[in-house]
Amino acid sequence: MAIIIPVPMALQTAVERFDGIHKKLHPGLLLDRYASTWFKPEAKDPKAQNAEREPYQQNYKRNCLNKVIGCKPDQELLENLWLGRARMLRQIDAKRMRAVTDGPLTLHLARATSLENAGICLHPIYGFVYFPGSGIKGMTRAFATLVWKPLQSDQEHAARLIETIFGFGGTESASGRVIFHDAWPVKWPDLQLDILNSHHAEYYSAPDGKVPPPGDWETPRIVNFLAIDAGNAFDFALSMRNGDDDSNMLDLGRKWLVGALTCLGAGGKTNAGYGTFKYHGLVQNEVAQEDSATASEVKDWWNSRPPSKTEERVQWTGTIELVSPAFLAGAVQNRKDCDLCTATLRGQLRWWWRTMHSAWMDENSLRRLESAIWGNRLGAGAVRIKLHRVTQKRPGQFNLIVGKQGARYGMNSGLHFIAYGIADKEHDRYYLDPGATWNITITARQPYLMVKVNDHHKALPLGEAGDALAEALSALSLLAKYGGVGSKARKGFGSLAIPALTQDLAQCRSQAKTIRRKLGESGLAPKFINFRQEPKQSEAPSIDFMIGPNPIKMNGRDSWQALDVIGMRLKTFVGDTEKADRWVIGLPRQTYEGSNRFSYLKGLRLASPVFFATKKTEGNTGYHFNILAFKCGIGPEAGSKIKLDPHMQEDMLKKVIDSVSGAGGRKITASTRGNRPSASSTMSNSNKQHRILESGQSPAIPAQSQPEISPPQKGQVWTMKITWDAGNWVATYEPVLAGWPASCRVDDPKKILSEDAKGPLKAEVYVMEAKKKGIQVRIEKLIP
Repeated sequence: MAIIIPVPMALQTAVERFDGIHKKLHPGLLLDRYASTWFKPEAKDPKAQNAEREPYQQNYKRNCLNKVIGCKPDQELLENLWLGRARMLRQIDAKRMRAVTDGPLTLHLARATSLENAGICLHPIYGFVYFPGSGIKGMTRAFATLVWKPLQSDQEHAARLIETIFGFGGTESASGRVIFHDAWPVKWPDLQLDILNSHHAEYYSAPDGKVPPPGDWETPRIVNFLAIDAGNAFDFALSMRNGDDDSNMLDLGRKWLVGALTCLGAGGKTNAGYGTFKYHGLVQNEVAQEDSATASEVKDWWNSRPPSKTEERVQWTGTIELVSPAFLAGAVQNRKDCDLCTATLRGQLRWWWRTMHSAWMDENSLRRLESAIWGNRLGAGAVRIKLHRVTQKRPGQFNLIVGKQGARYGMNSGLHFIAYGIADKEHDRYYLDPGATWNITITARQPYLMVKVNDHHKALPLGEAGDALAEALSALSLLAKYGGVGSKARKGFGSLAIPALTQDLAQCRSQAKTIRRKLGESGLAPKFINFRQEPKQSEAPSIDFMIGPNPIKMNGRDSWQALDVIGMRLKTFVGDTEKADRWVIGLPRQTYEGSNRFSYLKGLRLASPVFFATKKTEGNTGYHFNILAFKCGIGPEAGSKIKLDPHMQEDMLKKVIDSVSGAGGRKITASTRGNRPSASSTMSNSNKQHRILESGQSPAIPAQSQPEISPPQKGQVWTMKITWDAGNWVATYEPVLAGWPASCRVDDPKKILSEDAKGPLKAEVYVMEAKKKGIQVRIEKLIP
């Protein structure tokens, strides 16, 4: 007697060939049950502090998730399964429809797995990402109740119809007449590693009453989780229970589902742009047929909802343009994830939003108000953001040979100085060129203040949907005018232009004042929100305590060139400033000398309080920079070691801005610390070079044919002629300067030159030693 195994033949084959290799394991079992068996963790001191264990735990979690991602998809298995599933759906006269992810998607993020907050919904038998029917039914009912029902003239009939389709509980409970089946992918989705990067973990996690300021000295806390990318198609199916034949009820349920997917979103983190879908129509003969009538009807429902306070949604749409190159990256930091994602933009908006209120309330109140607008772990905020890429070039890889018109930048350039850490031999970061554009949609509902009353969390209504939208747009205006996105955004990279936004700084301050006034009138203050009558300088950045903004105009059409100029000016300031005062543009940096006189600054962290935002001039004839600085602290630990004088800090910040702006001539006064006399810098060869750059000429290394030329200086990059002379490679430059040799020694030329390349050649060289008795250079690269 034969044994019948109730699984498809492809699955039987997969089980038979199982050999323990992780690529052939079940990804769901790996994620839910077996993470601890993948590899033996390194021994760790059990008494180690949480701060020391955190990076190790995150690396362990990341490795575990990469094992899940590494499980080999079995598309053949899925195709075989679909043959039987499609036949079953036809037999019960189910309605099939197809929707495609319009952004990243994560499902069941907080489900119980062996790894905390990293889950995704994987089929318990087969292992692919799918939507359980129970979740589909819930989100569909939400759309029917919140969007469709308020539009109906007979509210009682609408409520009965919803209960008939979905069912109801109570003493006379009944099942719904429509069955919502699991949604399966058309092709096996590839799992990807996603990232949540909290820059203010202590501020968000501290208990009420003990909230620290959201300062820029905290170490970011990275959390990895699983998601799938845009472009994954899923087939959804609905059928009638008990063989009922009511096509009207089935069609209505399907339209509600379309609305839930395209308007509300599915899965987790929908306010951060995850879970959005595009409707591709009804599925007939395994092909999605266009269904424009349903899409149009659902859109009309969404746009026609009545303006009630609790259910009102207000929306704003615009276009974001990238003005300067942006170093964007996700969890993997490769070419594919070099893109502006909603989570990145949302994080920046939270930061700039805080600058509008941090001086007017204590940290506990600030966090409560922020949670009402932007959300927290207890609930979603009032603001939802959606991004859609419109135009974008293929991401480039930063290697200091970038820009247009043959521009070249060396290791001693201003560009290298402000992009320090972005380029290295092992992993040069990817960047997006200026001109990339995205459509942005911001949707807001009525905000709620989450408070704890009698050991229970309670949501108290706060203002209207329009108030939340106005707060979000003010934060977006500040970001567009004075900030940027991606790595090195405070140095002028990743700057944005949003033509539809016209708010200036005064209007942003006025909007912040308006929401605080409404809070006061609502009765929530001072019981839950404590306001100040006058602004007070906090350790967190505030637009009420900042220096600038100062505009600096540049000529030329290349943003790389403009950034190089700003970088050289900033580098000049740093070179002429005492090391103990350089914290003013951020830490960590080299702040100690041989005597360790400034060693107390070593290891401290502070994101730069000085912001450079790259902007196009009117008519696109060139570029200018908006430069500002925030007066704020550098953390509680540093504060106990460095007794900061607010007046000294303000003075130093002004000197940074004046130096970079070129105010007061080219002299840069160094430290005000103690009675040390001021030092001034003279016009160096690099400064002359950047005068040339500001006139709009190519930012190439200084040409030796310039009529004014200074002697070489240690640390500079020059263009020289390399020739083979008497068995050695020598570098020469013109014109010959009085008292200086006509040629110089080339250090270790074999790394770049071979003996059969007799020259003459042109090369960029780094000056290692510059004295009248002899010059020594190292070849950086040959110039074609």
